[in-house]
Amino acid sequence: VAAIRRGSRALRVDVLGLRSAQAVVLHDYWRSHPGTELDVVTLKVDDPRLAVAAVQAGDVDASFRSVTDPAALPREVRMIHAFHSPL
Repeated sequence: VAAIRRGSRALRVDVLGLRSAQAVVLHDYWRSHPGTELDVVTLKVDDPRLAVAAVQAGDVDASFRSVTDPAALPREVRMIHAFHSPL
């Protein structure tokens, strides 16, 4: 959240669906931090490389995606695990 300068725009985060676990967690965060400007969006893309391109272009600030080959991502993109769900 601190990565976005005040007054520029809301932190824009891409999730896999508006009813997904990511969206629920972000909504809960937003509700518990009322001063936070947060824009949860869904990019209509299946290819993680297109989501990366949206981050690089500044269309979104972060994206939740399933990436099976992290080596295929550009070097400047940082991937972190957000959820671990038992099967």
